[in-house]
Amino acid sequence: MTIKLDIHTWTIDHSGRHEGYKYDQLKINNSSGKRLYLTAINKGMRMVTVSKLMKFEEGKVLLSFGKNKIEIGTYQEVSA
Repeated sequence: MTIKLDIHTWTIDHSGRHEGYKYDQLKINNSSGKRLYLTAINKGMRMVTVSKLMKFEEGKVLLSFGKNKIEIGTYQEVSA
């Protein structure tokens, strides 16, 4: 089974901290399988790369940040 992925947003407004760096926005760089690589940005300056696992639930592509789930796109299962 193959998945067709549609990303609706390339920047995510989310504040947090990763490896001691504060950030107020995340920008999608690339992906590898289910893993998504994002650049953490603080006031327009790139800080550090963050990796997250994409979750696929009911046709939605989600990223989890603690209790918060952010929808970044949709997916469809297609036959190969």
